[in-house]
Amino acid sequence: MDYKAKQKLFAEFMDEWGEQFSKVQPIINYLSSYPIMIEKTRLMGTFVEEGLEEHQLEWISLIAQLYHPLDRNFFKPYWVPIFKDRYDFFIDISNPGYPIFEQCYFWLKPYDYYKAFISFEIDKVLACLDENENYIHEMFEMYRKDRSVQFNDLCEFHKVLKKQNK
Repeated sequence: MDYKAKQKLFAEFMDEWGEQFSKVQPIINYLSSYPIMIEKTRLMGTFVEEGLEEHQLEWISLIAQLYHPLDRNFFKPYWVPIFKDRYDFFIDISNPGYPIFEQCYFWLKPYDYYKAFISFEIDKVLACLDENENYIHEMFEMYRKDRSVQFNDLCEFHKVLKKQNK
């Protein structure tokens, strides 16, 4: 896709989501200014502290080129990738709570994507960075558990399907 086409997609995105999108860079900058967030996300990636518009432009142009129905139905232009060089952790700007989640892929039949939420409400996360670091620790622990539970549930579902198909 040429750059002009990417810019057109981004302009359409900004027409619909510009107000919500404008709030994301300050959120990311605030999150990345706290050592606890750097510690908790160090294996996930490095926050996009500048160039978020270009990063979003690339994301939107990438998903516009997806052709498989599973991919086209799951990935959304209003998800904003929060880490550099990665498209698996997002803030969903279509939700007023600005949840943060990881998109995960289940690689056994029936192939599917699922979301593992780190946070459902960004306001609570931002407030707790100053007031309650324990909440941040608990939030990431719940994310790890949620991710494992969802994966295990899908594995169990896969086993049931496999038995039924024999």
